[in-house]
Amino acid sequence: MAILRELWYWRDEEAQRVDRPPFMVAGNQLLLAIAEWALEHPRTDVKSNGPKLPRNCRGRRLETLRKAVRRGITTPESEWPALRPPPSGSTSGVRPDEKLIKKLQAARDKVAKGLDLPGSVLAPRAVLVALAIHRPKSPETMLECSRMYRWQVDLLRQSFLEILI
Repeated sequence: MAILRELWYWRDEEAQRVDRPPFMVAGNQLLLAIAEWALEHPRTDVKSNGPKLPRNCRGRRLETLRKAVRRGITTPESEWPALRPPPSGSTSGVRPDEKLIKKLQAARDKVAKGLDLPGSVLAPRAVLVALAIHRPKSPETMLECSRMYRWQVDLLRQSFLEILI
């Protein structure tokens, strides 16, 4: 996750620098492939032996990619992205509304498809269940009652809140 986080930041900075959408710098699947590869090959150069990079990944862009991978690999464990704590409040014994979960799942899958991500990466079922049980009314309460990160809420809040409110 630390490597993927650094690659995410790298892609975002590159996209802003060239005024292009992030997916035009590198797709989500490529970021995942690089992160997985780097984890298994921490001492090998990503350009020579890693996943196939886009042809425009050379020069300064390639060098900043290498630095991002290195930052991710060398991130101390104490600074790794933390898993969010379990949702606040006990939900044991509470049965979520399956129809509501299906609506949230459909909205999530639509957003995920646009990002070329599996829906479960964007928001796993446990998140959908927590949202269905707590029925938050704002982005802040979405964060409080689920295991979502801010970036997930930013991507999903509009479609989720339309369903939940």
